[in-house]
Amino acid sequence: MTLDTLIVSCAVCWDWRRLVPLANIYLPRRRFFDLYWHIINNPKPDKKAQAYYRKKLNHRFNRVAYMNRILRQYPFIPEEFGIWVLEWPARLVVNGIWPGLPFTRCYLDTTATGGSSRKYGFNFIARKSPEVANVQLDPEHPPDNWTPSLHIWDTTWVRLQVPWRLHPVRYRGLDDDVTLWNCDTWLVIDQESCYFGKVMQLCDDGSPCLDEDDVVDTLPDWIDYLKLQWDGTAPCQKESRGTIIPCFTLDLPLITVPGGDGVGMVVERLGWNCYPF
Repeated sequence: MTLDTLIVSCAVCWDWRRLVPLANIYLPRRRFFDLYWHIINNPKPDKKAQAYYRKKLNHRFNRVAYMNRILRQYPFIPEEFGIWVLEWPARLVVNGIWPGLPFTRCYLDTTATGGSSRKYGFNFIARKSPEVANVQLDPEHPPDNWTPSLHIWDTTWVRLQVPWRLHPVRYRGLDDDVTLWNCDTWLVIDQESCYFGKVMQLCDDGSPCLDEDDVVDTLPDWIDYLKLQWDGTAPCQKESRGTIIPCFTLDLPLITVPGGDGVGMVVERLGWNCYPF
């Protein structure tokens, strides 16, 4: 029984809703089912974000094709991530994380968000052609020891000045440190790695090569990561005073263009900035 079937079954009647949790359900799907009810029972609404999802959600998003584009680059995908892409209800977006949304850089007036609110930064998971990159996860490993991973998100607060505002966008949040939520997020898909299936949160300068000053948080799998994002947990086990609902939102569409040395460049379509990845 697929995840969406489990969820729909609970809406049939009270008897079905009572029996479904007692059924012999494949463990990852049961955990997703539990996550679904955790979200339903702990609502964190954001009207602006939900209006954005209604307008921008691609209902023709081809889930199978998205998975195949990853598999053509590397033959393994963590099971939890695969079930999420293929079976999770698209309308239930967790903290802006869904591959069927536009590929953008989202500017907010805070990086501390959770629930249904959007997430600050680059949503690399929404690339039309997701790219598997090599990441060095251990600074003690030699430079040629790289791990195939899928880039999920990059949050790095910048002081934004937009033409129609007299002053730069001011940071709003409960934490004094505006960099506390800065984080580069990767899903490890290297089946031979001890990190396979884990979500790595790199609180560093965004470089795929770590050094001894970087902070790395390892989350057990994709389901745990989504739950923490819904609950609004700060990355890398940092202490935070909590999340807020953003007031300011600006989206800049992103495209990937070939770089001069063959490295793909992520470009803001309006031409403001260019970022190598």
